[in-house]
Amino acid sequence: MSSLGGRVALVTGGARGIGRATAARLAKDGARIAINYKGNAEAAAEAKRLVEQAGSTATLIQGDVSVDADAERVVKEALAFGDGRLDILVNNAGITRDNLLIRMSAEEWDAVLDLNLRGAFLVTKAAMRPMMKHR
Repeated sequence: MSSLGGRVALVTGGARGIGRATAARLAKDGARIAINYKGNAEAAAEAKRLVEQAGSTATLIQGDVSVDADAERVVKEALAFGDGRLDILVNNAGITRDNLLIRMSAEEWDAVLDLNLRGAFLVTKAAMRPMMKHR
C-alpha cells in the first residue's frame, strides 16, 4: 500500500498551479482527493484527470472558501466523498493582486485577505472536529 493509501485529502484552490500539483502528488502517494475550486471548471476537470492518471480517485467541489456557508459545504462534501473521513487538509486557495501598494484599492486588499486568510480559517475551523475524530 502507498504511504497515503486509504487517506482522504481536501485541497482548496486545487484546480491550478501549486494546488493542482499538490493534489497530483498526494494522489500518487495513494490519497483520495477532494479538489476545491472557485470558478474554473475546465482547470478543475484537468486536475481531476491528473489525480485519476496517478491512480487515485477525485471529486470536484466548487465553492468560494472565503464565504462561511461555502467553506462549511466544501468540507461537508469532502467528508461525504471520504465516507466521513478527512485526513489531510491543504489550505492552498489564494489570490494575488499584483499592484503597487499606492495603487491598490482597499477592495483589492480586502479580497486578498478574505481568501488568503479568512478562507483558510473557515475551512480549518469546519474541518477540525471531523479530522480530530479520526486521529
